[in-house]
Amino acid sequence: MIDLSSKYYNLYNDKLFYYLLTGKSYGKIAEKYYSYDINKLIYRIRKLKKELSLSNRRQLAYFAVENKLVDIEKVKLYF
Repeated sequence: MIDLSSKYYNLYNDKLFYYLLTGKSYGKIAEKYYSYDINKLIYRIRKLKKELSLSNRRQLAYFAVENKLVDIEKVKLYF
């Protein structure tokens, strides 16, 4: 569990991180979870990358794991 005073608390358990950790393409993630709206997905990822000063989705996924924003056991549910 993440500390309530953490500046990343609002990102805790965000489904987007789980989708990225599956390793699926943006298209596959959008198809399955965003009703085929790939633009909405890409916008959300770009916004998060910019906000966190990260350069790619791999860094974003690593950031989520490293900062305990996701429960690794729950990732299995998203495959």
